[in-house]
Amino acid sequence: MLAGAFATAQTAEFAHLATGPGAGCLLVADPLRDRVIALESYPESRLWEWDGMVWAQRLGAGSLGSSVPFTAFYDAGRRALVALGTAEHVWDGVRWNTFGMPAPGTSLTNSLKAHDSHRQRHVVFNGVDVAEWDGAQWHLTSPIPSPGYRDAAFAYDPVHRRTLLYGGHGMDDLWSWDGSGWTVLQLHGAPGARDGASFGCDAATGRMVLYGGDAAPHATWALAGTLWTRITTAHDAGPRAGARMVFDGKGLLLIGGSATQGGELWRFQNGDWIELDGGTPVPRNDPAWAWDPARGETVLFGGSSGYQQTRQLHSDTWTFGDRWRHHAIPGPSPRSHAGLAWSAVDNAMLLFGGAGATDTWSWNGAAWAQRTSPATPPWRTEMAFAPDPGGGVLMFGGGATSSPLGDQWRWNGSGWQQLAPAPMPGPRHAMHAVHDPLRNVVVMVGGYSPYPSAETWEWDGAAWAPRTACPHNTSSRTERACYRPENARVLLEGTLRMEWDGTTWTMLPPPAGLAVAGPRASGDLRRSRVLRFPMHDASIQFRSNLGVFTATAAAATRLGFGCAFGPAPGITTVGRPSPGAATFRLATATFAAGAPTLVAIGLQSGNQALGSGCNLWLAGPWVTSVSVASAAAEVTTPLPIPASLALRGIELFAQAAVLDPPRALLAGITMSDALRVAIGD
Repeated sequence: MLAGAFATAQTAEFAHLATGPGAGCLLVADPLRDRVIALESYPESRLWEWDGMVWAQRLGAGSLGSSVPFTAFYDAGRRALVALGTAEHVWDGVRWNTFGMPAPGTSLTNSLKAHDSHRQRHVVFNGVDVAEWDGAQWHLTSPIPSPGYRDAAFAYDPVHRRTLLYGGHGMDDLWSWDGSGWTVLQLHGAPGARDGASFGCDAATGRMVLYGGDAAPHATWALAGTLWTRITTAHDAGPRAGARMVFDGKGLLLIGGSATQGGELWRFQNGDWIELDGGTPVPRNDPAWAWDPARGETVLFGGSSGYQQTRQLHSDTWTFGDRWRHHAIPGPSPRSHAGLAWSAVDNAMLLFGGAGATDTWSWNGAAWAQRTSPATPPWRTEMAFAPDPGGGVLMFGGGATSSPLGDQWRWNGSGWQQLAPAPMPGPRHAMHAVHDPLRNVVVMVGGYSPYPSAETWEWDGAAWAPRTACPHNTSSRTERACYRPENARVLLEGTLRMEWDGTTWTMLPPPAGLAVAGPRASGDLRRSRVLRFPMHDASIQFRSNLGVFTATAAAATRLGFGCAFGPAPGITTVGRPSPGAATFRLATATFAAGAPTLVAIGLQSGNQALGSGCNLWLAGPWVTSVSVASAAAEVTTPLPIPASLALRGIELFAQAAVLDPPRALLAGITMSDALRVAIGD
């Protein structure tokens, strides 16, 4: 027996908590399985599928390793998803198969890509050469005339069997590639010059649809033959350039495309744009981020992204429970460095200030309301801001225009009241302030006064008390601090990691996991975990993947080997195996359409040789499910997970047997390897 029902105890570490693909993903329609696949290679290799309702991650699919694909497409001949990078990667429905491929003979960096489904060639244009991949070799031509290098819209037109290039670099011309040469097409009513527009064929109407780019307004255009027509829509996907577009059987899906977009998914259908998935907030610096105990979710507001001349302030409001939700409502003006904390006297979240601001707002889970106060604290940033043990919100110190502040204020539900308890900490800014709900105190540590500090103070709602100093100087610029609900301690983490139990600071093992920095962290008391929000990084664009601090990360890995003539069956997950995942399921690729398939699920793994190179990888007892494989040679096994945190750490093992005599090695059946499923965060 290889393992029991519970995983071996692990040290807690941050892991990615992704809820969908990011703005920089590769998007491919899989017509055989009637779904859209999204492939991410950064910050890690991930495969997602859109079933028309939600994104679900396919765990157990393996990894592309260090290869970063620059393009992906559906290969109808092989009935598989193909991704091209330094090698060819073929997804057969259960695993990645990697094949070496010859060099194209030209640079494909920053190239345009489209898939010619009629000739079964993937067309890549770098501004000089056209390289076409046929699944075995590259075909390279350097045609003249040529459109030249430009950030153009590029897509295959299946109705006229041609690859089209439109616009880019101040041009509004249309070029057609037929596999041997370029032709300039005469246009009527062109949309005008633009870079980075999205282009795709709406198979429902047979028209090519163009959207966005860097031109204003961000309109939708249709091309029929050589005639352009602007489509007036009631809604649109907003300004963006370089977004991915693909037809999903109902309409054109659009995702990502610019640094200000966070992976929201739109569909153009029946002449209008519909938002299907709200995506996530983009990574950013210095947002307001705090736990809302009344609604059991974390609230995010504002922050900034970009640097210097490109810096952008945000005014968007998001909440996160199990998934991100965007609240498109009026509220505070764009800002960073605002304070946000739970106010028990208001039964709402309270937001104050930010760089240059002194206004106060409350958030009730649905709307913002501006609050008034007889007295208004001076503006500040990097202040202590936390739920006050006596009700309301505590605010202490912070940075102003010249030197750190040392004043203390309490929000009492009607306004701000200045306090002057004695003794009290000296002036400081960039310190940590965390409310410990079990002991009902605010723990304040570190900061600058103006020199780096390691002081620890506690506020009980009436008085300050100095406590044991932190072993190291710390500040909110270099570490994050929050309440850790699973052990009722204050967690301080960054380059070092420590915990405060009310008496002593304890050093923890140094960080060894999630590399993405996070400017904000908070305890999720309902789900007994810590969440960390990613900061803005100008070099990457990906969905805002939260970090979750956990010793039991949700996972699925493969064990053993399968047996069959040809590819063996295999199992992956559809979704993340977490408590409360009601739609979680297993997907078995059988490689035999219509074949009866048995899926066994148990709590223990084993290793029993059955003969002919086949092994049973489960140890009893187990439960079984028998189904008939679909026309796409797939069996789906629903496995809803109850919303009980006690299930974290439990492991399940699954294996499939398929009645497939032509490919069988043992008694008319083929067998999969085992899938180990770890329930966790």
